[in-house]
Amino acid sequence: EKNQAIAHQIADCHVNGQPILVGTVSIEKSEQLSELLNTYAYEVEKRTLKPEHRAIGDAMRSDDEKTRFAARKQFNALKPEAFDIEIVKGRGIPHSVLNARQHELEAYIVADAGLPGAVTIATNMAGRGTDIQLGGNLEMRLAKWRLDQRNLAVAVTPEMEAAEEARLKADIAVQKEKALAAGGLFVLGTERHESRRIDNQLRGRTGRQGDPGTSKFYLSCEDDLLRIFAGERLDSIMRSFGVAEGEAITHPWLNRAIETAQKRVETRNYDIRKNLLKYDDVVNDQRKAVFEQRQEFMDATDLSELVAEFRRDVISDLVERYMPPKAYAEQWDIAGLDEKVRGELGLELPLADWAAEEGVSNEEIEERL
Repeated sequence: EKNQAIAHQIADCHVNGQPILVGTVSIEKSEQLSELLNTYAYEVEKRTLKPEHRAIGDAMRSDDEKTRFAARKQFNALKPEAFDIEIVKGRGIPHSVLNARQHELEAYIVADAGLPGAVTIATNMAGRGTDIQLGGNLEMRLAKWRLDQRNLAVAVTPEMEAAEEARLKADIAVQKEKALAAGGLFVLGTERHESRRIDNQLRGRTGRQGDPGTSKFYLSCEDDLLRIFAGERLDSIMRSFGVAEGEAITHPWLNRAIETAQKRVETRNYDIRKNLLKYDDVVNDQRKAVFEQRQEFMDATDLSELVAEFRRDVISDLVERYMPPKAYAEQWDIAGLDEKVRGELGLELPLADWAAEEGVSNEEIEERL
């Protein structure tokens, strides 16, 4: 149901000439939505302002921000009777996918994402740090033109480039007028992220540089975040509303339930990071000890004392392993110790004879070693 509603909203924006950015939580879900749009059969209303209301549309494209804002409020208050309606049918919605898998193409996709009716599907990791400019991006389109001329082996003169830049500016101005008349960039979130910060980043892609825009999230009780962290609460809310299949609802209760779920996830993730920091402290202590010892080696002029200390530690560990303290002589593993001494120290010593001596202790054997 949710996917069908999302596809219908995308078709509505596409037909009415409004650029739309669709945000998904993962690459997999962006590809699933792309497959749906390739075959989606739609029937939507194409809305055109009647002549008596077109002054509002003109005011929405004004250079004055206050005039645009006032006109936008008037536009939102218009009733369906203010529009001429035409039913448009079709199958398949042309779109672009930004999912950090097509790095070379992403700059060009973002450059055209503000064209009237453009549909762009993006994950939160893709196309970041770039404003979507209504009507298109002049610099990117000019760069693409230069590349095309180079591929055709055409020598570009300053006059040719100036003429092309003027043509592109005029075209972008016309396209921007159309996008503004349709309401500016529409940002559609297909799911809430675990972090409210990422949701706000997605919302913030619209309404840039004084342009109008809209943002909306489409949610389902089957979404991972809601199913795991707010399932019971949302189920009770839905039952209290008596929602029928395919029906959409908007209510402050739902917003609070979603916000509570996100806070729970953020708290859980914070606790995980805090516990990981404890492990990092242990590793950091080890790192400091290793570097302190390294610095000691680098600064020392005579390492004989350090080497002697290491040698004593190694021998002490060997004796303790094969001749445990407080163990009887019969329990000593002299053969194992002899093998280790030969292998690690390269020494052939009469360990068996030493161990056979009357009253000998493991400390004495350690000292001889």
